Amino acid sequence: METVVTLAPVPIAPDASVAPTSAMPTPETPPSTTSPATTMLSTTTTTTTTTTTTSTTLPPPPTTPNWIDPNIEVLDFSHQNLTELPRWIGNLSQLRELNLYNNELSSLPKEIGNLSNLQKLDLAGNDLTSLPNEIGDLESLEFLHVGCHHEFTEAEYDYQREIPPECNEIETIPSTIGNLQNLQTLYLNGNPITELPETIGNLASLRKLYLGYFLLLQGDQGGASEAFVAGRLMQQELRC
Repeated sequence: METVVTLAPVPIAPDASVAPTSAMPTPETPPSTTSPATTMLSTTTTTTTTTTTTSTTLPPPPTTPNWIDPNIEVLDFSHQNLTELPRWIGNLSQLRELNLYNNELSSLPKEIGNLSNLQKLDLAGNDLTSLPNEIGDLESLEFLHVGCHHEFTEAEYDYQREIPPECNEIETIPSTIGNLQNLQTLYLNGNPITELPETIGNLASLRKLYLGYFLLLQGDQGGASEAFVAGRLMQQELRC
């Protein structure tokens, strides 16, 4: 009798070194080689570039209103309750007289120094605590009043030691005031001034100086050095 042996198929184990195409993993993205220091530098560079290219918006130049004649020579804004003097005031190059007394101004714009033809500036009876350095650019100025609007006699001064109404409160005068070579009359009365700048001795044309509540110096020949010495000697007595 013939014997037939049937062999069951033997499963072949897959080669571990060769994976099926469908089972191949997706290649991973290699980790970033940028160091933390490099990242920080990149961020800093971007910020710097942004700052450099940012433009700064400057305020537009002051424009004189249509109702003001640009060639006006006398301007009176007294008793108007003004709290601020507009910057366009510096555009009035032909202005010779500017009256601003009895308002509520606490400061002056630097553009006021552009008024090269101004001869009279009356700022009495405001709320000024200082004067801008540009006040020294008023090369034609002959009359400057930054004191009290009310004129005190010496007798009245004896009874009035406090700063009366309608007075400024200026404590120091800028040294640039010494540039006003044409200044003849200077009112500082009623201000709590503690010291005069030495440059006031440069005011060769000065004829009248009011410090305290009454006339300190008056003379035909003037003499700023005399005014300065008198102011220093009488300062304690006249201090408000």
